[in-house]
Amino acid sequence: MNQKIENVWEQDFLKVIMSNGSFQEYKKIVMRPIQIKNQSLYQFEMFTKTQAFHKNLNQEDARQWMQEIMESMNQIDVFCKDHITTIKRSKKGKIMEHTHKQVNPVKQVSGNDRKKKYLLEEGYQIPAFVDLGITTKEGTIIKAKYDKFKQINRFIEMVDDLLRQKNVTKLNIIDFGCGKSYLTFILYYYLVEVRKISVQMVGLDLKKDVIRTCNEIRDRYGYENLRFELGDIHGYHPDFAVDMVISLHACDVATDFALANAIQWKAKYILSVPCCQKEVNHSIQDASNPILSYGLLKERYSALVTDTIRAKVLEACGYQVQVLEFVDMIHSPKNILLRCQLMRDLQTVQLPIDLLEWIQQMHIQPTLIKELTNMGIIQDALK
Repeated sequence: MNQKIENVWEQDFLKVIMSNGSFQEYKKIVMRPIQIKNQSLYQFEMFTKTQAFHKNLNQEDARQWMQEIMESMNQIDVFCKDHITTIKRSKKGKIMEHTHKQVNPVKQVSGNDRKKKYLLEEGYQIPAFVDLGITTKEGTIIKAKYDKFKQINRFIEMVDDLLRQKNVTKLNIIDFGCGKSYLTFILYYYLVEVRKISVQMVGLDLKKDVIRTCNEIRDRYGYENLRFELGDIHGYHPDFAVDMVISLHACDVATDFALANAIQWKAKYILSVPCCQKEVNHSIQDASNPILSYGLLKERYSALVTDTIRAKVLEACGYQVQVLEFVDMIHSPKNILLRCQLMRDLQTVQLPIDLLEWIQQMHIQPTLIKELTNMGIIQDALK
């Protein structure tokens, strides 16, 4: 078998699957050649019954580790551009090899035709993806769920971009309004299993049955440092120093309470997708603004006003703020994400005069400003 394995490296393979046995606790291991920063590496995906683990090795280490793996595995399938080679070891130790042509040869693409690389590629055996119906148990994406798969990867990319700037190794995270928490589970999986970051994460929601179900799923997945608690965003007190606050589709002023808490805790990172911005729409007055004459336009304008105020307040509180498109507008009009990173540690804040004058002109009193004023963070804001 050792010589057969060495022959694998002489082929221009696309992937190698090692199976039919048990190496440690893994039932199947997949190896693929990858490029990271112009460095040629080999990525190993090790599958247990419920999880997938990953590591990247150079060729020398990859060859050695493959030999170790195949001491416990009895089958290796080598996928090349136009053929597949299968090597098996029988119960009596006999080695058999068979090569057959691909029915549909893999087409090599380049340039703009190259398939987009996602942080969570197809083939990852992620329990939450299976439970959501996004992939099969084998990791194949279900066609009708491909847009959802892309949206989740988009969010993971937005989180990953922040963390790579700082080379983060430890994170304490609060997820406000977590709901059924599939994205929470997927983010936890990515940070812990793929990025190898030490994570403590709490999901918070007001629905008792949702929290019970999420904790049951957590136990089934074996995610030791993830827990779900029943509680209100307004006035929540964590039992650890918070590094990241996530607030996805918290309705109306619930987003403001989440942002105010994050600012008060001096969270290093904030990711917020606002939803149902009704507060300004109900109270805005500005006789000189013709947009307010039309209900639909007034609603959309009020949402933009709300998020602009939130972004400007966050900047005044020491955050670098990016206003990003979370998903394509064709999928949802509620597609704005505020991605924030703390740059300056401020004790008290004075809001810009022009921002306050603009707010007063519209006769509105945004909840975020009122909350931060009550907390003593903002001074002399709304009078």
